[in-house]
Amino acid sequence: MRRAIACVALTGCSFAPSAALPDAALDAAAPDAPPVPMHLHIEADIDGRSDLILQGTTATWLHYQYAAPGREGFTNFPTTLDAVAWQPTWPDVPNAENRDCACKSSTYSALAVGVPRAPAMVTITATQARRAPTAVQKPTVFNDYTLIVEFDDVGFSGSSTYAIELDVTP
Repeated sequence: MRRAIACVALTGCSFAPSAALPDAALDAAAPDAPPVPMHLHIEADIDGRSDLILQGTTATWLHYQYAAPGREGFTNFPTTLDAVAWQPTWPDVPNAENRDCACKSSTYSALAVGVPRAPAMVTITATQARRAPTAVQKPTVFNDYTLIVEFDDVGFSGSSTYAIELDVTP
């Protein structure tokens, strides 16, 4: 606890022992709590090339080639984020596969732990994949701590389930 000091323009300052204030109330510039590491298990049905954009506690797909995640063969499989089945919505143009649309999905906004707002190391461990996903953009102050993980299934016939463990450690 800090003690308040009372100041009056003509009489000067005096120590006021009865006016105790908590440190946080006086020190608005106190450092925030240290960033928390992020761990996320991700599963998705991938056909072609798509980026999963993670920022804070949100996730959004940006789809480039072939059918959008979960949509190959006009299916509607969810993306699993930890134990949560997220059913992204898509523009469905020209149809429900969203082939080669260069379009974004809806945004999931409830990740239990977000991408740390601090310099961090990104580790991706593929537990099921035909080609290992990669971090094509690591979170930095310059991109507002946005992480982009690319899933690339181009060159294989049909879609496949991809499962990864993502760790972001400040």
